[in-house]
Amino acid sequence: MQILQAADSTDKILSLTGFEEINDLAVAMFQVLAYLEVQAQGYLDSDMAQIKQYFDPNYQSSQKDRLLVYLQLQSNLKKKCQLTPQTPNGNSQKAQSLNSSFAQSCNHKNPDQGRINSLAGDIKSLRLFKGQIITDELINQIIKEFDAQNLNFEKAIEDLEAEMKDYKKQYKSSNQDSASLKQQIVKLLEEKEELMNLNMDAKLDYDQQKLKMSKRIEELNDQLKNFNQSLKADSKSNDELLKQIESLENDVIQLKSNEENLENEIKFLLEQLDKFKSLDEEYKTLQSSTDIMMQDHQKLIEELNQKHIFGLDSLQGQLKQKDEEVALKLRTQLEEISKLKHENANLLKMQDETDNWKEQNQTLKLLLDSKLDYIQECESQIDQRNQTVKDLKMESDSLHQQIELLEKALREFTSSKKKNYDDSYEAVLRSEFELMRQKFEKQVQQLKDDITAINKNNSTQNSKNLREIEDLKMQRDTLSNRLVKIRLDQKQ
Repeated sequence: MQILQAADSTDKILSLTGFEEINDLAVAMFQVLAYLEVQAQGYLDSDMAQIKQYFDPNYQSSQKDRLLVYLQLQSNLKKKCQLTPQTPNGNSQKAQSLNSSFAQSCNHKNPDQGRINSLAGDIKSLRLFKGQIITDELINQIIKEFDAQNLNFEKAIEDLEAEMKDYKKQYKSSNQDSASLKQQIVKLLEEKEELMNLNMDAKLDYDQQKLKMSKRIEELNDQLKNFNQSLKADSKSNDELLKQIESLENDVIQLKSNEENLENEIKFLLEQLDKFKSLDEEYKTLQSSTDIMMQDHQKLIEELNQKHIFGLDSLQGQLKQKDEEVALKLRTQLEEISKLKHENANLLKMQDETDNWKEQNQTLKLLLDSKLDYIQECESQIDQRNQTVKDLKMESDSLHQQIELLEKALREFTSSKKKNYDDSYEAVLRSEFELMRQKFEKQVQQLKDDITAINKNNSTQNSKNLREIEDLKMQRDTLSNRLVKIRLDQKQ
């Protein structure tokens, strides 16, 4: 580095060599030596920088950049192996050989090549025409000047040659190191190719898994939408069931009021039956009195037949009057008897109807009890369904959280795939991702089965409830119609 710094000015050359005067030839020689030093230093710096860059773990680059660095190192190593060492017969030969071998690997600014070539030509011409014409005097003068300062200059040259030997040793050691590094780099490249192939396979697997998971997430979102719709429908059906239960409770209250009215009417009918029984007894007494009167009439006819001789005319008139009176009485009694028979038949019908109403009342009581039990069961089922809906909402929220966690894991996995990780870490990550995916699919399948079972139970239960409600409405209508008919018959 001292030669490189001294080649820029004559003052630095004088301070380095101790010469009293410096001519163009000395400057040219120092420039040649500086050029050689720069070439060697640039070559070593460039190769070492590339090697450090390739093996530096903190160096962040893509595999393409690392491959380019490796190829550049390989080309430099090939060029080094193809070099044939030449005998150091002059600084110009060293400069030319090093220039041909290291031109592509160093990145320094070249010195004035034209001036170096002209000075080298001057040196060659001086050596060729050393004993001819006027140049001998100049050569002798130059020799005298250099002899005066030869000791210091030779020491400097010896130092430079020692430095060159050191550079050669470093070059040989760097060649050996580069050979070993070349083998290591070849192994690393083979491992790198295997890793690249594995990474490509892993990337393809990851892309496929990503597509599957995206499809699965879309399906889950659709299922959640359908589930929310079914929940809304279930809530509507539950509201309808609650309304129907309220209507049934109102119907039960009406049936209870109707039952009280029926009991009052049954009491009234029983009172009427008692009255009709008293009328029947009166009818029987009238029938017995008519029989007695018929017997008396027969007796009178017999007496008249015996006494037809005495007072026939007067008796006929009396008999006619009595016959007319008897006929009127008989007619009135027959009419009363027919009325009593009709009323008796009506009473018997009403008694049968009261018996039927009693049986219907008992059946209605049993039916009301069963319906009340059924209403209680429906309310308990509604509570259970509300609880299941809450549980399903909790499960859906947990599934949403799991989906978000999976999406976050996918994003982290995609970002981590851009970096270079070890195979062990990737294998662990794949296994964990596979376990998470299997667990998630099981939960999704379980949720699907629960949703289908709930929908089936809701549909069947709703259909049963609607049928039973319709049956109750029909029974209520028939009972109300019968009550209306009974009231109309009572009014008539």
